[in-house]
Amino acid sequence: MDEDIVDKARELLNRENVLFIGPGKIGRRQPERTEVVFLIPEAMDPNVVVDPEDVRVWVSNVTGDAEIILQM
Repeated sequence: MDEDIVDKARELLNRENVLFIGPGKIGRRQPERTEVVFLIPEAMDPNVVVDPEDVRVWVSNVTGDAEIILQM
């Protein structure tokens, strides 16, 4: 199940042309949705400061629909 959730998040990011570093990890879990967290490439460069250093996606546990979590 976790692999399917991460795959759905990865599919969304690829479709939206958002650069990320896999494999991704499960973050917060809620009864109806699960958060998936991926680092962004710039976060791997020690000469660059990025905030936030990751991209996060909510994936519905029921439908498999995914949406990017806006971060500030």
